[in-house]
Amino acid sequence: MILFRLFAILLELTIWVGAALALIYGFHWIRAYFQRVSEPARVPCPHCAELIQPEARICRFCQREVEGQLNRPRGLFQ
Repeated sequence: MILFRLFAILLELTIWVGAALALIYGFHWIRAYFQRVSEPARVPCPHCAELIQPEARICRFCQREVEGQLNRPRGLFQ
């Protein structure tokens, strides 16, 4: 009888810990996903290789023109 009660307590504890871990992981994943979506993609400057915005006309690090020279990131189906 004691063994059965111990098993029931262990099972209940396992369920609560699993639910807590699922919530923590879920919140972490959602936050990381939306943080990735909100950040603009960066591309390397063809002259100094620093990461700059794809819309940049002049690199903010080396001050050289990069318009038309950037390899812009392509979408998933392009």
